[in-house]
Amino acid sequence: MKIIIDMNIVFSSLLKKESKIRNKLFEKELEIFAPNFLFIEFIKNINRIISYSELKEDELIIMLEELFEHINFVPDKAISKENKVIAYQLFKDVDVKDTPYIALALELNCLLWTGDKKLKQGLFKKNINIFYEINQ
Repeated sequence: MKIIIDMNIVFSSLLKKESKIRNKLFEKELEIFAPNFLFIEFIKNINRIISYSELKEDELIIMLEELFEHINFVPDKAISKENKVIAYQLFKDVDVKDTPYIALALELNCLLWTGDKKLKQGLFKKNINIFYEINQ
């Protein structure tokens, strides 16, 4: 199963030594994708990740390396302009920074795994449910 993950999932996977989210990310039946935009969000949040994580620095580096090797990163130019416009129209009044994740989900015709409640609530109000849930 193909899914898109956002920075929220990466952040959550790195907080604890034992992580249900991190374990799920490495299950063989999941093929994980993310837009290259995730790197930008990661850099912006690196200090928060370090300060909130229970992992030691060397453990965090190993986890990141393993996680990033497991994610299929997709460059922005690989996402059609049409899907970018549709994603923007859906999200401009919810949270425009999530547009790259939605555009990629549309491009690959797959679900988005996020813990972003604001994002989910905004789309549920529009009767849109494109979300992967960990119990699936």
